[in-house]
Amino acid sequence: MTRQRRSIPGILAMLLLLLANPTRATEETGSPKISIGEKGLRVQTADGRFKFKIGGRLHADASVHAGDTPGTESDGTNRDATDGTEIRRARFLLKSTLYEDWSWTGEVDFEGNKVAIKDFDVAYRGLEGTKITLGHQKQPYSLDVEMSSNDIPFIERGIDVDLIVPVIDRAIGIRGDLHGEKWFVAAGFYGDGAASGDRNTSEGWGAAARAIVTPIQKEDQVLHLGFRGAIRRPESGNESLRFRAETTHMSDYFAVDTGSMIQNIQEVILYGPEAAFAWGPFSIFGEYNR
Repeated sequence: MTRQRRSIPGILAMLLLLLANPTRATEETGSPKISIGEKGLRVQTADGRFKFKIGGRLHADASVHAGDTPGTESDGTNRDATDGTEIRRARFLLKSTLYEDWSWTGEVDFEGNKVAIKDFDVAYRGLEGTKITLGHQKQPYSLDVEMSSNDIPFIERGIDVDLIVPVIDRAIGIRGDLHGEKWFVAAGFYGDGAASGDRNTSEGWGAAARAIVTPIQKEDQVLHLGFRGAIRRPESGNESLRFRAETTHMSDYFAVDTGSMIQNIQEVILYGPEAAFAWGPFSIFGEYNR
């Protein structure tokens, strides 16, 4: 279960160079390096300026609930969560690097017999310590959200993540990342997600920003401190949101639920701190959302 994000243009560039001028291509790039391992299939030129990767992930989850209270639909006491198994994620990922500074990423999820676009973007890294990303991507808000599902310690993220997802889920936009040795800052401006929106109404928009410092950064010890904020204005004509969180993805039991859509929302503002500490095999992290 590894996370890789891959694409085709990189290998096409190498093939076109070979077809156009095989001698020049060999002189400039040398023999390509090919490897297959836990990070998928990787192809790159000898000078490392062009790279092509294919990967993906397959996550299978099983959940059993204790402490839920069986009831009936009629009396409103049905709190019997669903137990069972599921294919939680089935993703195919492509990524290419062109001339070292440019990259393209495509990630599609086939979970639940549906096709959903995850990351689908173009990025530029030509300036030191800087990355600019344009496309469908994560917003820079929340350590738990930005952490890969390959790395989260449990099968579910924190309950507050489900509650804020309607505001800071993946969306189409532009994002800038800056980093130094012990600090990181990111900010972005976004429209709606790839699967949301109504063509007959004006699209919603949002912005998010996140700043992090790591005063302790050793091989076996890290202290991470951060603060973030976000704003979201729902699409015109559909100024409503519902906030709820399942106990597990397949349980169909929502421990927190507003019940119905909250109407006439002009804007949602989120902010709060985050912190994490790791020391050898021990780690702890937490977040607060207002």
